[in-house]
Amino acid sequence: MSKKGIFEEMQKILVKLEETTPDVFASAIIRKDGLIVASAVPEEVNKRVFAAMAASALGASSRALKELKQGNLKRLLVEGEGGQMVLMEVGQLVLATLIRKDANLGLVFMNLEKVVDELKKYA
Repeated sequence: MSKKGIFEEMQKILVKLEETTPDVFASAIIRKDGLIVASAVPEEVNKRVFAAMAASALGASSRALKELKQGNLKRLLVEGEGGQMVLMEVGQLVLATLIRKDANLGLVFMNLEKVVDELKKYA
């Protein structure tokens, strides 16, 4: 599949994620250096800042877990007063999502795991 085809498939997966999981209001697939591969981010979210902050948080958390001998990072949840950010590794890529404040996190995590499995064939 061409790079354009892979990008289009990833974009479709993100749009579907947000349609099937209303608590997810922004999502992106980024490289670990912070560059955006695909995104479904509303205008009010600066996608470049979102991607850069996600890559930075993931990198620091991964290093901390390895230094503390806790294994590889499975998922990173950052909770704020207004909502959450969830990051999950997908091979050499990262699925970054912004989640509404009062979200059903069990349902969100279940759907994110499905998306990660689906994205693995492109990562």
